[in-house]
Amino acid sequence: MGERYCIMGGGGLRAARHPAPGAILPGMDGESTPRRAPRQARGRARVERILAAAAELFGTVGYEATTTNAIAERARTSIGSVYQFFPNKQAILQALANRYLADLRPLIDVILADAGACDPLPDVVDRLIDTLAAFHATRPAFVHVFHRSLGSAELAASAEDLNAAIVERLRGVLMARDPGLAEGRADLVAAVSVEVVKAMLALAASAPGDGAFQARLMAETKRLLVRYLQPDGTGELHGAGVPIAGATGLG
Repeated sequence: MGERYCIMGGGGLRAARHPAPGAILPGMDGESTPRRAPRQARGRARVERILAAAAELFGTVGYEATTTNAIAERARTSIGSVYQFFPNKQAILQALANRYLADLRPLIDVILADAGACDPLPDVVDRLIDTLAAFHATRPAFVHVFHRSLGSAELAASAEDLNAAIVERLRGVLMARDPGLAEGRADLVAAVSVEVVKAMLALAASAPGDGAFQARLMAETKRLLVRYLQPDGTGELHGAGVPIAGATGLG
């Protein structure tokens, strides 16, 4: 099996590696796990309000601008109640990340498990993009959890695990659809495809407007992926090795 790849900030590829357990990342302010799970229904309801308030604030004003006091006010509870369950804002972010991971994994599994070799590629891409776009739209804090470097070591490892799992599942789909595709090429194409989708979803989430631009952006993302992923039966994909118009002389 080929290496799993992830995209570095500078645009290069590297093999995916998890941070050391318990490591402290930049922007992490100590303990990043909830203090305790509520046992009573009243406590569980309060935690749900805290998480819902944090998700709304992270999605509207951003993670850095959100304070625990603002979360408490939006959740209609005291700051003491927030700290009863979460030691800091980072722990709230981690709790949201865990929930998003649990929600997203089965969705991806179903989409890619159903992406048989006989399914038209545009239908597979439609299902994938539409599902992910809907997931983003209903969870406004998702982009702040998984598309920015704000997490704990646990959050970073969880997001990387999910990313690697999606890449591996997509790699399998590509190999099934085009048996002549080289294994290393399938690894790379799957990694690039996942990063493209993540980038376009993040752009759509941050764009102002009534949704018309976001819809056009998703349509263009689908066109891009269909063109890139279409097999040509030669062990490559249509997007492989094709010169980019106007690229000569750049850089």
